[in-house]
Amino acid sequence: MNSANVPSLGSILDTIPTAVIEFDHGSLVYANQAARRLFSLDRWDPDNPVAALGNAALVHALETTTTTGTLQEVTVEVHDSVVQCATSQVPGKAVVTLVATDITSVERVQAMRRDFVANASHELKTPVTGILALAESLELAMERDPVRAKQMVHRIRKEAVRLSQLVRELLDLNRIEEGERREGEGFDLRFICLDQVARIGTLAESLHVTVRADIPDPIIVVGSRENMKTIVSNLLTNAVKYNKPGGEVVITACRQPTRIEIVVRDTGLGIAEEHLDRIFERFYRVDQARSREAGGTGLGLSIVRHAVEQMGGTITVESALGQGTRFSVHIPVEGNDV
Repeated sequence: MNSANVPSLGSILDTIPTAVIEFDHGSLVYANQAARRLFSLDRWDPDNPVAALGNAALVHALETTTTTGTLQEVTVEVHDSVVQCATSQVPGKAVVTLVATDITSVERVQAMRRDFVANASHELKTPVTGILALAESLELAMERDPVRAKQMVHRIRKEAVRLSQLVRELLDLNRIEEGERREGEGFDLRFICLDQVARIGTLAESLHVTVRADIPDPIIVVGSRENMKTIVSNLLTNAVKYNKPGGEVVITACRQPTRIEIVVRDTGLGIAEEHLDRIFERFYRVDQARSREAGGTGLGLSIVRHAVEQMGGTITVESALGQGTRFSVHIPVEGNDV
């Protein structure tokens, strides 16, 4: 093999995403492109690694490796990034190599998972604790106070329904997040909307809210029927639950050249502007007390967002306090002519 055609080690290291820096007798002598970006090393003083790296803990790890020859591992923050670093010494030489990996995205995902587990545990604990306490009281009340016992049975049922809903929504969220985007089956979006309007009719009637669908013609879509049902069901349920007596919910849908548009608008309580950026987060509630009273879990809109995104679409919200809310969903349908 012609050595002229063999790439140099430096050019190879410049192509990898991991930062690699080399120190010789304490002076910085090499940094690949990833390192120069991560540590902002466009200009550096080779004799001042502290200034170059900008992190005392990392410099201490380098000094320890230089002195003892032992591998050092440390996780530090560099320019708002979380970086996992390892320092090692080349055997028989005063050369120390620093390898650094930006794990910011990994840390963010892990933090989200920790928050999710903590929130889910709290949400599950509340109805379970309520059921246990009511069951204990029910044992005493069955013989002494039948009327009170009947009230407790009703409350136990309410807590059990809430627990069942939470578990079901957690399973829905997991199904959607673990699912893969695929072509799916052909279905009539109009039928799904009308079916979900009928399904929520009893709840709407009990809250004195009118629900109707304004979709005159069939709309054939190819995709996940289950995801579409989830999107429509959750948006309608929220619009009814957080409405006011005499309020109205209207769902419309139409097929545009490259996408399907679904709009759910209501004349309900509305959402303050400061909450609009967070309403799609898991377990986020605009009004904690009202949400629990309405039987909400704080997962509905998060499920909707994930279902929409899995279908390659987008969802937006417009709202103002006292003026109602409008959710708009757009699903691409290129190549879905049925």
